[in-house]
Amino acid sequence: MVAVAELPLSPTGKVDLAALPEVVPDTGGRPPRPGTEAELAALWARALGRDEVAADADFFQLGGDSLIAVRIVRAIRERFGVAVSVGDFFAAATVERVADAITASTVDTPVLARRSTPDAPLSWAQQRLTAVPAGPAAELELSALITGAVDEDALADALTAVVARHEALRVVVDGDRQRPADPYPVLGAGEGLSPATGRLLAAELSTVDGGHRLTLRAHRIAVDGASAGLLAADLAALYRARLSGAPDGLPALRLHHPDFAAWERSWLTPAVVQAALRDWLAEAPIPEVLPVLGPDWPGPRASTACRCGRCCWRCWPTRPGTPPARCRSRCR
Repeated sequence: MVAVAELPLSPTGKVDLAALPEVVPDTGGRPPRPGTEAELAALWARALGRDEVAADADFFQLGGDSLIAVRIVRAIRERFGVAVSVGDFFAAATVERVADAITASTVDTPVLARRSTPDAPLSWAQQRLTAVPAGPAAELELSALITGAVDEDALADALTAVVARHEALRVVVDGDRQRPADPYPVLGAGEGLSPATGRLLAAELSTVDGGHRLTLRAHRIAVDGASAGLLAADLAALYRARLSGAPDGLPALRLHHPDFAAWERSWLTPAVVQAALRDWLAEAPIPEVLPVLGPDWPGPRASTACRCGRCCWRCWPTRPGTPPARCRSRCR
């Protein structure tokens, strides 16, 4: 916030935006202390694309957003073996306070490492998605316009290579367990997505004005909004490599999502969750008016224009008569 004595006006009486003083974000000034703060600051700097980050700099003032926060939280789990929720990360918002939270963590969290068996339990997020019926609600759709000519053979090979690279795209789900399957053809396969068969990614290539449109359909048990960008980046690198005949330059993956699922289930047990829930309810009592979704709740109403699965869920339980158009405007 910048205080000014008065707003500068143009000859027409409107605010002269060019004459307003420049707003300089507060990026802090105290250098991080050696140890956890220094390692955390280096992690933040890489995620934010900065040379360095001060210990007292605000995450949002530095240009951070929710997607960057998710990546940093994931990196904290890998580096420090501590589970920091995105909400707690937002509340802390500085390297200093996040480092204090890591140091003060009382949960004996094991180090995230490669699992010892081929199969693994489902993560809590994956288990929730097993209850979603097959169809659009269980899928995430991505599309990209490709200008110029397309080498379909190279594209098909790149898509299969993406599946081979990421175990999350080819796991077979059996009950509450998952195991990696062999890579499969993705482009034009025509088969439905199903965790039971391990086919979790499909692609179609169509001709449009000015080039081609590549449409990807991914099962939400394998891909979410945060990982969709990684999927697109890896596909682009693999496709370029097959066109040029050069190495793709992608680093080998040390861990896969089933490794994370096994790690999460090893310490985030129902007993830990119940204890955390009791602590949370003690600090933040349930309000007197709260919509309760019982077993007879039919689920969120589908929107004809949006497939994010969030907008209708927010307004429907408290406003059963809300038309889909209102939901669509909320999502935009």
